[in-house]
Amino acid sequence: MATSIKRSRQIKITVTPELHAKLLMLAEAYGQPPATLCSVLLGQVVATQLNGLQASQKMSESIATQVGESMKEAIQELAK
Repeated sequence: MATSIKRSRQIKITVTPELHAKLLMLAEAYGQPPATLCSVLLGQVVATQLNGLQASQKMSESIATQVGESMKEAIQELAK
């Protein structure tokens, strides 16, 4: 789970005591400092969200193309 990329930006978040306890437990289980674990987990979530967004955009573009083609055909039929 370790990463070789140097972290150079900081953010500060506030979490509930329950979430903090869970993060500490996970960090200990993985043998990582809590900040490192949070950085890795955040990176995974961001990557997952970006992948979902890109898939949604591709799907929207595909639907828009199909609708456009259908409208074009309908307009051509009406023009006859």
